[in-house]
Amino acid sequence: MNGMEQQIQAAAEKLFLHYGFRKTSVDQIAREAGIGKGTIYNYFRNKEELFGSCSRHWRNLIDEYLHKHCDHSLEQPARWIQKVELRLQFIRKLIGPSLVTESVMKELVEATFLLSDHEEELLEETLLLVEEGQQTGSIRPELNKLETAKTLLQMERLWVPRWLSLADWETVCEEVKQLHELIWYGLHLPAQAPAVNH
Repeated sequence: MNGMEQQIQAAAEKLFLHYGFRKTSVDQIAREAGIGKGTIYNYFRNKEELFGSCSRHWRNLIDEYLHKHCDHSLEQPARWIQKVELRLQFIRKLIGPSLVTESVMKELVEATFLLSDHEEELLEETLLLVEEGQQTGSIRPELNKLETAKTLLQMERLWVPRWLSLADWETVCEEVKQLHELIWYGLHLPAQAPAVNH
């Protein structure tokens, strides 16, 4: 990526993260980058392609952050919960101190899934997680791997906008933990062994 592409993408990322995909126009991006609108089309066919490029950049940054900070020795679901929290933490840093509304975050999350290969990559990662869980006995072996992975991803897709719009980080972490443990362990306690009489 050359200097002009980076300049355009940096301007676009700033606006997308603040206003969302729909409310950000190519005109606004050009003004933010200090260039003419036509220059953007020399590098990106349309706003969708530009957003896809931004999304891939964010994903690469998040992957680096996870690689650096994730404790891979944690058992499941603790490792999965930690990854979710680290992703949220990093995205909050990207957005900056002025947290956006839940509706803007929902729209951004949807655009990220629709306009990039993000979903395919996350699905692959989640499938590996489900397989690992089935091998170690923390996920029921009879569950369909693909459907279970899709359910986990859909759950996050629905909740991530709320988590990113909440100012209280402790509340976010508590909700992430509760929701994932609920999904992972279910609502019922395992059957207790009968007490042995002596």
